[in-house]
Amino acid sequence: MRDRKYKTKCTVDSKKTGAASSAAENARKIIEKHKAEKDYEKMESYKEEICDLTSYNYDAVKPGVAYGDPWQMIYVFDGDESTNVVCEGYAKAFQYLCDMSDFLDPGYNCCSVTGMMRGGTGEGPHMWNIVTIGDGNYLVDVTNSDDGTAGERGGLFMAWDKNNGSVENGYVFNTVYYDDAITFAYDGRTKDLYGTGDNSVLKIASAEYEEPKGTAPVIEGVENGGNYYATQKITVRDADNDLASVTVNGKQEAGTEISLSADNQNNRKKEYTIIAEDRRGNSTSCKITINPCSDLQKRISHLSVDTVKVTDRALVQNTLKDAVTAVENAAEEEKTILAEVKTKCETLLAKIDEMTQPQDYIRGDVDANSKVDVGDVRTALRYICKKTNLTETQMKAGDVTGDEKVTIEDLRKILRYVCKKITEL
Repeated sequence: MRDRKYKTKCTVDSKKTGAASSAAENARKIIEKHKAEKDYEKMESYKEEICDLTSYNYDAVKPGVAYGDPWQMIYVFDGDESTNVVCEGYAKAFQYLCDMSDFLDPGYNCCSVTGMMRGGTGEGPHMWNIVTIGDGNYLVDVTNSDDGTAGERGGLFMAWDKNNGSVENGYVFNTVYYDDAITFAYDGRTKDLYGTGDNSVLKIASAEYEEPKGTAPVIEGVENGGNYYATQKITVRDADNDLASVTVNGKQEAGTEISLSADNQNNRKKEYTIIAEDRRGNSTSCKITINPCSDLQKRISHLSVDTVKVTDRALVQNTLKDAVTAVENAAEEEKTILAEVKTKCETLLAKIDEMTQPQDYIRGDVDANSKVDVGDVRTALRYICKKTNLTETQMKAGDVTGDEKVTIEDLRKILRYVCKKITEL
């Protein structure tokens, strides 16, 4: 390639550019592999992946060796065991993975910083990471967390300030593996870039990081253990915006709006278990049963205005309640059935109300003498034979069959009651 302005000729190394493309793809696969993990777990996985992919290049730090390879980060992900790195490669690879990832913490940030380190891989210039998460900043030294280093057993990953360090004077950390303390001191360039005040990312937190537990997802539209009689629409909400999955009877749902129904074709109920889980491991489950709305028809099929009793009130009221509740999300064919059920329930309840209204008469007491006896049979017979007239109250008392008139059927029923063939009118 020729630079037209300066008339110089440049040659592109296709092997190098190919390695860069391959490294980017390998990094993407790592990110995809760990995308469902919680924040701390994800960072720890990235640290382990990097340490598995590369080793420290001790030859690069020998006296008299000039080292300044700009391909440090590429070497971590290129899959070539011969291309090892120094601290710059470890730190930049970690930041790259973090920068390309989605974290649950909305304020998450990772940066690479430079300075002097005493201890660990040796005294001298060093590069490491500062992670901002939650309410603090934490030191991450992937280089010295690799096998055989001072922090391989912990102490330099998400490290917090236990020894009253400062941005100006540096921070001291102790590790499980290394007896002596390890000191990290920022260089002037880093302090100029990020500042040294209390709000600087260079100020290490004075308390250990604790991953937030968050709140469990909420399943709306139904109640756990609920019985329903038509199609139900369910919504899953997650206040933390970290919903990982929604399943119904073990099958993954594509969205958070779900519609569930009975087996209406075969008039059979269906049972569902809905589970919503977020990336922090919080979960909510809900078990429901959806019955075909035809079950409500069957529930009151034995009742009519002629057979309903006062004791049927609770059954009819509950059926009406279920029908009214079910209609909100019901399909059109279900709404037709539910409307029929509603109408019938309202008619039955009206009849029950009528039966329980205070009466100024005794059923069967046609002659209005406050008792039912043979005199009532005689009075009813005289009315039927048009030998006498009855008052409105006497007509109500004589209408024991409920057809709003006094006929031979009422006479027969009153006679059977007087003769003790039946126990109530």
